[in-house]
Formats: sequence, C-alpha cells, structure tokens
Amino acid sequence: IETPRRVGDPEGRRRRAEMLEKIVRRIGEPPERHAEPAAPDAATDGDPTEPVVSNTLAPAYVKQVVREEFVPLARECFDAVLEDRPDFEGKTVIRFTIAGHQEVGGVVETAEEVESDLPPEMGECLVESMMSLTFDPPEGQGRLTVEHPFWFFGD
Repeated sequence: IETPRRVGDPEGRRRRAEMLEKIVRRIGEPPERHAEPAAPDAATDGDPTEPVVSNTLAPAYVKQVVREEFVPLARECFDAVLEDRPDFEGKTVIRFTIAGHQEVGGVVETAEEVESDLPPEMGECLVESMMSLTFDPPEGQGRLTVEHPFWFFGD
C-alpha cells in the first residue's frame, strides 16, 4: 500500500490521485449525498473532543492518525496566522470522507469545514492538509464519514 504525502507536494498529489482512482474503480463513485455521521453522544460518549465516526474505523484509530499525520500540518497552517495575530484563538470542525479498498488502502476523498471561526486561508490550508491523510480502508461500503473538531490557541 502506497502512502501519499502532503497534497501540496506534486509527487504526493500524483500518488494520492492514483490510489483514489484504484479505489473508485473497486468501490464505485461516491453517492450524491454521504450518510450523516453518528450522533456525537452515541459515538463518543458525549466527549466533544473526540471525532465522530460513522461506519467501521474506531474513533481512537482515527484520532491517532489525525494526531500523527494531520496535527503537524495543521500547526504549519496555524503558525502562518500567528505571524500576524499572535493571540489568535479559533475552532473548526472538519468533515472528511475516507474511501478505501483492502487491496489499495484508504485516502481522504473529500474534506470540508462544516463549522469555523478561522480565517478563510487557514481553513483552506487545513482542508488541503486533511486531504493528504491515509487510513486503513474502511470495511463494508468502502467509505466512511468523520467529523472532527479542532481548537487553536495562540500565546
């Protein structure tokens, strides 16, 4: 299973596109509208810091991948804002869909901010960074939706 890196990297972008093409050939195009994630209290025992995951990957696994792969990239996005606004604080919730197949692996197929008080350029950076993540492939339909909150605090 290949692992694409940061989406801004041309080689990573090419590998991610190839993986996604292989996945879509195996599981089909995404439906018009993805299923809504599970209710927060059902999936996370009401903890607002936990990702809300629908389908088959454990929230703890998703949180681990986000911490290891996304947080360093998110820090770069946040540092760019802190240059002009050192006391900046904000929150966003990013909804992303993981598509995967057992023979190929899993990648983030779509990502969007569904709630945010961040500057638009930071939101764009975060969404692009989220698109670089790789996961184990979800079981069943080959896709799952996650909503994950993120808080940012300046000095």
